[in-house]
This record gives sequence, structure tokens and C-alpha cells, in this order.
Amino acid sequence: MSSGRNEDLHEVLVVSCDIVGHSSELVHDVQLDRVVGLNTVVAETIEDRSDAIWASGGDGGHVVFPEGDDRGAAQAALDLVTRFLTWSATAGVGLRIVAHAGRVSLVRGADGRVQVVGNGINVAGWMLARGGPDGVIVSEAFRRRLERHGEWAGIAFHEPRTLRDKRGVDQLLLRMSVQDLPSAWYSPIEGDRQQLRAALALRRSDPAWSHRGWEIMYFAKRILQVNKSDREALDAIGTIKKLQLMYTTPDGDEDTNPFFEYLDPTMLREVVLSAQLVERQYNEVICRGGDEGDTMFVILRGRVGVYKTHGEDDTRPIEPHFSHQEGDVVGELALALGRNRTADLVALTPVVLLSFHYQDIMKHLESLTGNQAAGWAREAIEGFISRRVLEYISQDVDFLYGRDGAGPLASAQGGDPIATLSNYAERIELPDNMRQITFDDAVAAARTPGARHGIYVLADGTLQSRADPGFTLGGLTFPMLWIDLPGFLTLPRHQFGRGSDKVKVFRIAAGGIEQLERTVREKLRRSLLAAAARSCFVYGVFISYTEHDVGDAAAWEQALKERGFRVFMDRPQSGAEFGETVANGLKHSLALVPMITSNVQIRDPEDNWVMREITARRAYFPLEPQIFPVVFGAARPERIAPGVTPIRVGSNAAEAVDQLAQRLEALRSGLLPPPHGETEIIDLPLE
Repeated sequence: MSSGRNEDLHEVLVVSCDIVGHSSELVHDVQLDRVVGLNTVVAETIEDRSDAIWASGGDGGHVVFPEGDDRGAAQAALDLVTRFLTWSATAGVGLRIVAHAGRVSLVRGADGRVQVVGNGINVAGWMLARGGPDGVIVSEAFRRRLERHGEWAGIAFHEPRTLRDKRGVDQLLLRMSVQDLPSAWYSPIEGDRQQLRAALALRRSDPAWSHRGWEIMYFAKRILQVNKSDREALDAIGTIKKLQLMYTTPDGDEDTNPFFEYLDPTMLREVVLSAQLVERQYNEVICRGGDEGDTMFVILRGRVGVYKTHGEDDTRPIEPHFSHQEGDVVGELALALGRNRTADLVALTPVVLLSFHYQDIMKHLESLTGNQAAGWAREAIEGFISRRVLEYISQDVDFLYGRDGAGPLASAQGGDPIATLSNYAERIELPDNMRQITFDDAVAAARTPGARHGIYVLADGTLQSRADPGFTLGGLTFPMLWIDLPGFLTLPRHQFGRGSDKVKVFRIAAGGIEQLERTVREKLRRSLLAAAARSCFVYGVFISYTEHDVGDAAAWEQALKERGFRVFMDRPQSGAEFGETVANGLKHSLALVPMITSNVQIRDPEDNWVMREITARRAYFPLEPQIFPVVFGAARPERIAPGVTPIRVGSNAAEAVDQLAQRLEALRSGLLPPPHGETEIIDLPLE
């Protein structure tokens, strides 16, 4: 027996076969009869030539004749081909048959039987996928081996064809006819046009299939790849109705595809025209989490797995978190927000996808000048995208559903609050040339500027506070930018500088909030306030003091910074920016902390900046100004900051700092409501 070394290579002839369609046969007894019949044929050959080796693959396999240069081996190989052809015709079983000559090693396997290793059998296995049930395919190497022994009666070779094997090597293959059993190349699979017509006929004849238009879309798109003006393919897409474009929801229900749902047949055709066809095999990665992406996919065939990771160093999960099949939409956040992919998408089966690029769709629809349906289509697509973004954001932020499902929307007793809000939701992409961004800029960039009041969330990009450029917001966590809901809840209109090339804002207009149940609105208000404390205020504390107390104020500033609070403490300077700087500090701090000393008490009110800053703070936030006076010595705060509970500094200043830090932490964590109002917060002159 061979040791498997190169010098032990044997010249062999290989005859291989495979039952066509065996694995798709549902009747067990039929499968069993086929395998038994095939093995009976092989057994007859082994009885005639005992050195033949049978490498079974269940529904097929390889018969290897070790003495490949021997005429007897060649005759045995031809006899086996004849037996296979005869059995295939008699049993009515489609059988692929191929023959090759090459070199292999023979080794003893774990079960004691001979195993065949080497390129000779590998090429034969590759050839099986190129053969069909209509004849025998052989390699040029096999033909030459036979011709060494002269002519063979009844054997003829036809139609040489050069194909490239999986090693990248060209192989010359031929049809081989045996006696009165002719051979033919495997016929090309039925063309796209024929399969499109069959799908259209099936839709008409089989009501159970009538809600599946994905096959029609697939074959029509394949035809359009070759000729984008093909009338039959275009007409076929135009016949698809929305009830033929269904998908299975995660709950197992059937629903119409949400992307195509509101498109009439003509606009459906136009949108599909703008898409690209993407085909992937089993276990291929479609895209990786973290990859840049600006397309979404509609699945036409197969199943796609969604694998989520929660950090760059996380091990990728073995099982998908979700799987989607025909008719579902995946990857839409990359299209909607232009952000990196949030998960791996992997083909769980061979899959076919339609890939959509937002700008391509919109440009194509906009090119249909004067077409009212095209305008409706744009609105429908924008509505779908906004809803999907809202669904995603709502699962990520505490003031809607929240990651733990404890948000205010989860308490709704009837209806679908996301469906309600999605009618009032809109993505806003700020122009690239806009370097300074205000609330009014976002309103002007929206498609519906009349709906200015609402909740504004940063959906993509980075913004820097104009009050303090060190304070930045990133869209990955969907921080709130502005809350402008007069009569319900308002915050100061923060101004920003652009920190990234692309900036997208997401707005939920006030009309959607008004449609929610009363109890849900109240819970939403409390949740918004808690969220605002985390993202809508640049500073934790504004320290107000008189110039004579700068030493004490600086000590408290340092103590609070050491406890993790951002502190605004202005060092007065002459110049025009003084008033705006102080105003921004007052509006964008969670708490005002006036340092009340005897120096403050004796100051003339007109020149008393501590009193003026307290007055301004109360004007900005008449409901919850959140003023925490710190009183030194025998100073009396009643006249300076009436109506609020002071913190008195005794012999142990650290204890007083701790008291203030506890109040500030309660504000920062949402246990106390942050400063806010119910009407528009306007600037006040401080000079």
C-alpha cells in the first residue's frame, strides 16, 4: 500500500457518476432504490476487475482503475460507462457520467479501505458539475489514453470545449458517444426570459403563489441587466401588485413589503430600474458591521442573517441575531443615514438582493419631470425610510422605547405609537457648506419647514457646541439637540459648529406628540427631561460671583471639576462678546450656583452681576431655574436669591461642596428635572 509520497503516484482511469436531483427527491423509497441500483452496477464492474476502487459519495461516486496504462483498464472503464448508460435509461434515472485519466496516491483509510488522493480524482469531481444527464463527458487526457490502444468500436468523440477548472487550469473536455447511445453536452439551463414567462403563468394559475412577485422581479431584472429597455421585462414588473410582494414578519405574519407598499405599478417599475442586482452564495459575507455603506437591500431569493457585535473587540457571534427572507428589507440604516453598517449581513442560503442607493432612486424619480406619481413615490420612499430610522432610534433612546423596553412608548394601551409618530417624522440633511448650525438652520433645511416645532435628534455626524467647542455630540448615540414643543416642553436653542462633513438631524414634529395618549405624553415629557439633562446642557454648573470673591469661586470650581462636573466660570473681560458668553453659560448649564458673600450683599443692584445673572436665569427658566446658592459667613441670601434653599459653608467647606455635588448629580442623572420652560426661551440683554 502506498505511503502517500509523490514517488508513489499511480496512473489511473477514473469514471465518475452522480444522480441528478437526488437530494431534492422527497420520497425515501425512491432515493433508496436509486442508490441500491447504482451500487449494483458498480459491483458488477468490481467483480470483473477486482483491483477497481469504489469511492462512494452516496448518490454517486468514483470508480478508479489503478493500472491506467493497461488496455484492460481502458476496456473496464468503457464497459462501466455502458453499464451506467443502460441503467440510467432502464431505471429512468438522470445520471451524470464523466471519465478522466490522471495520477493519484492510494492510501489506507481509517476503516481499512483504500482511499484515493490526488489531482486525478479532483479533476473528475470538478467535471461532474459540468456534465449532465444527456450523455458522457470525458477529458482530453482520457481520450488520449484510449487512443494509445488503437481504435475502439462504437466510440466517438465530439465537440471539444475548453473549460477552466477550480485551480485555474484549462481543461479540454469532449462529448463521448458509446455505440447506439448518443451523447450531448448538458443543455444550458432555461433562459431568464423563459423562466420569467413561467413565473407569470404560475402567478395566474396558482392562487397560493399569487402573493409572491419576487420571482418575476428577479428574472425581469436579470433580463434588464442585458438590455435595460427590454419591453417584456419592463411590462412584467409593471404587472406586479403589492399583494404579490409579501414577506414574513418576525412574528410569523404575512405583510406587504414596506418599501414597495405605496408605489403604484408604474413607479414600482421605475424604482426597480434604479436598483442593482446582487447575488451571493451560501455563507458569503454581504457586508461587515463597521463598513461604510450607503445602500439598502430587498431580498428576492434566499435568507440573510444579521450578526451584531457590540464593540470592535467583540467575538463575532456564531448564530445570527435575526434572519430575513424573501421580501424583507435589510441594511436600510446605511441608506437612510449614510453611517457605517451596524451589523454583519451574511448569506444563509444562496441569495439574490436588489440593492438601492437613495440618491440614485431620487435622481431617477426627479428626472420624471411633471409626473405626479413620481412625486408621490418620492414621498412614499421618504416616509418608509423615516419610519425605519424612527424604529431604530426608538429602540436606542430611553425617551421612546429604550433598549430595555421601559420607555414611555412601551406603555401605550392601544395602537402603534411608532406608526403615529412616523407620519410626523423627517430626516434633515444639513447642507455641506453650513459650518455654523442653529435651530432655524435645521428648520430651513427640512422638506416641511412649516412643522418647526418638535424634538430634534442628531442622527449622524458630529457637532461642537458654540458655547464651548470642547463639548461635542456624536450621532451614534442619537443625542437630543433641541426640544421645541411650546405648551409642553422647551429648552434653549443651542448653537453648534459642524464637526464632520455630513450631519443629519431627525425630527419628530409636534403634531405626532399631540396624537399620543395623554398618559404616554406625560411619561414622554418626564423621559425627555431626563434625557435632556444628559445631552442638552454643556455645563453641569454656572458659578456666579463678584470680582472680590474670585478666590473662593476658583476653589469651588476646582473642587467641582475634581468631582467630574463641567463648570462655567467666566473671568470678566472687556469686549463685545462678554454678554453672549455669559448668556450662553446661563442657558446651557444645569444649575446656577451663586456665591453669596457680604461682598455681594453690599453691591449696588445695578452693578451686582450675581443678582443680574439670577434674574436672567429665572427669566430663561421660569418653571425650574435650578438655582443652588452657596452662602458664606453671615451673608443673608433672602434678598439675592429668594425662595430657594441655600447651602451654607461652615467650618468644613468640603462638606458644603459634597452637598452641592449631590444636588448636581441628582440633576445630571434625571432625578431632578433640568431647567426648562413651556414657551420659547429668548435671550436677555445683560449689559
